[in-house]
Amino acid sequence: MTFESPDGKYLYYTKLNQEETTPLFRMPAGGGEEVVVVPAVGSWEFLCLTSKGVYFVPEEHGARTIRFLDAASGKVRTLATPDQPLEAGLAVSPDDAFVVWSQRDRETYNLMLVEGFR
Repeated sequence: MTFESPDGKYLYYTKLNQEETTPLFRMPAGGGEEVVVVPAVGSWEFLCLTSKGVYFVPEEHGARTIRFLDAASGKVRTLATPDQPLEAGLAVSPDDAFVVWSQRDRETYNLMLVEGFR
């Protein structure tokens, strides 16, 4: 998956590889050298780009950490550590004021009996 930075200057992307980790790369939109921005990210569903930086969930089984790579400083910090593993989905408001994610809090099943079924 490829994402364009909000200012249009860079492309952020991952590559399919045979390695155990999936790095996030960045390169100038007009072409140039690629650099590794984050050494191991989870699925593209856990990546959000804003003008302030990159929000991501690291690539690890049962990921429970949401991190932020500050574009200005290049430093990564932990934003949240939810109680439950994250499901597919991470989003950030345009002004970086809110981060939302999906998580499974409870899983239930129902057993149904259908009488007279043919």
